[in-house]
Formats: sequence, structure tokens, C-alpha cells
Amino acid sequence: MFFARVNTRIVQLATMLVLLFVSTMACYPEHNQSTFDPHGPVASRQLDIFIWILIGGTIVTVLVLGALLYATFKYRRKDENEIPKQVHGNLKLEILWTVIPALVVLGFSVASINTLFYAADTPDSTENPLTLEAIGHQWWFEFRYPDLEIVTANELHIPIDRPISIKLGSDDVIHSFWIPKLAGKLDMIPLNDNYMWLIADEPGMYYGQCAEFCGVAHALMRFRAIAETEEDFDKWVDGMRTEPNPPITDSEKNGMQVFMGKCS
Repeated sequence: MFFARVNTRIVQLATMLVLLFVSTMACYPEHNQSTFDPHGPVASRQLDIFIWILIGGTIVTVLVLGALLYATFKYRRKDENEIPKQVHGNLKLEILWTVIPALVVLGFSVASINTLFYAADTPDSTENPLTLEAIGHQWWFEFRYPDLEIVTANELHIPIDRPISIKLGSDDVIHSFWIPKLAGKLDMIPLNDNYMWLIADEPGMYYGQCAEFCGVAHALMRFRAIAETEEDFDKWVDGMRTEPNPPITDSEKNGMQVFMGKCS
């Protein structure tokens, strides 16, 4: 019986360690979709509030579990015939453990709301934002640059150090627009436009994902956000505006026909 209990405890401990290890893998900063490696002010603010809430929640958990363990062993029944002393609640203590958590929750609430307002406060025209539209489809993303007359699919090009104002919409069902390293996710709802903004601090390729289950190919609904210098972005714009070379060979012409008939 003793060895059975020991083996059970070992299995439980090993299971907890494995679960802890697996859960920490999601926090690896270098992962393509890790929120622990922000590259923009919006993502940084959201990570800050998450860390503060995590620290506060950890402290509360340790204090509550510590008090529970202390009370369990300190006031356990030692004699079967002994009746524990019956006491009424301590009014001062009850007020204290009600007021302090309320103040903590209030502080976190104010900080969270400020972060939400910050993320929702899209830049105005004086900040020279790049305005674009992101439209969700089953199962791909369409990006429109109204001022530049450019439309792309599953590839978003943005200049660094410049506010990007994004209008979110959907052509069919509810999707969710998310670039973890640049900004938090926001729903794309049919007939109800949402707005968000972001700034990329440095050049790089940032991976985005639909974060709302939208059908059988939801997991494949991904896109790339390519942040580049203003000079490289202007070159990309010029390249997108340049007419492509007409097909010459028969295979190129056949490929053009297939693309226009099936994909365009």
C-alpha cells in the first residue's frame, strides 16, 4: 500500500512537471507568434499589463494557498472528542480582506482600460498614418491600400516607425486579425467595421493569424506582415504599380489563363 501511494505521487508529480514544461513552451519569445517579444508600442503596452496582472495573480495565489495550508495544519482537529472553539468572524479582518482585493482589482482594471483605450485610439491625419483595409475571407486575408490603389492577398507590407491605421471587415463569417508581435487581436465582423493601429519598430517579417474559428481551413488562414524601411516600402509600391511583362511562351500563356480563370 505504501509503495502504491509513493508511485501514485511520483506519477502525479511527473505529470505536473510535464504540463508545466509544455505550457512554458508557449512563452518562448523567439517563436513566430509569441507575444513575449513585442516589436511595436501597442504590443509592448499589452505585454506590460499582462505581466503586471500575472505578477499580481501569482502573489494572490501564493498568499491564499499559504493561508489555507497554515490554517489546515494549525487548526486541524487533534482529538476526536475535542470540539474546536466556536468563534464569530473578525469584523476588522473581514473588512481588510475585502477592501485590499477590491483596491487591487480596481488598479488592474484602470490599467487594463487605459491599455484598451491606447490600442483603440487610432492616429489622426497629423501623424501621417498609412491607411489600409484588411478583409477576412474563408480562408485568406485581403489587404487594400486605398490611397495607393494596391490590393494584395495574405501579404501585408508596412513601413517602420510610421502609424498604420487598419480598417477591419469580413466578407463572410467572423474572423479575427492578429499579429502577435505588433498588436493584439481584434475581430473582423461582417457589416460591422472595426479599427485598430500599430507601429513596427524594426524591419522584419511578422506572422499573422486568424484567431477566430471560421471553418474547416481556419488553421491555414495565415498571412505575413513585412515591415521595411520607408525607402524599401516605396520601392515595393513602385513595383506593384509596374505592369507585369506579358506572357510569351505557351506555358506562360496557359498559366495566365488558369490563374485568371481560377484564382483572380
